[in-house]
Amino acid sequence: MARTKESIMDQFFAERLAEAGWNKSKLVTLMNEIDAEKRSIKIALRRIAQDPEYSMEGMGRERQNKERRIKDKERYLIEDREVVRQRIGRLNREFKSMNRAKNREQNFPAAFVAAAEEVLDDELFTELELRAVEILGST
Repeated sequence: MARTKESIMDQFFAERLAEAGWNKSKLVTLMNEIDAEKRSIKIALRRIAQDPEYSMEGMGRERQNKERRIKDKERYLIEDREVVRQRIGRLNREFKSMNRAKNREQNFPAAFVAAAEEVLDDELFTELELRAVEILGST
């Protein structure tokens, strides 16, 4: 089975993505590389559009073929960038979730004491506070 340019490009991107793994800085670097490739493609398309060599008669088909190949590559880069963007987004969501859980754990005791102070009468709150001191002292 012959390998097409598309499958080689997909394989190349898959290798680059595997190399970056779930490391955010490597993923951002990969995204920046993809963006740089996209910018160079846009420049190449502008050059083709402005090149007088392609405006001569008989060069139209060649110009269209070249533009189509370049635009195909650009579409692949857009898809690749989206894969990287989604992976970075997942990392960001997981990081936020971990921070929320961590902050929740740190802030929960203070919030619990504040809620107990509001809800319980003074005698019951003092009793609860003394019991907490006993528990801390026994550990």
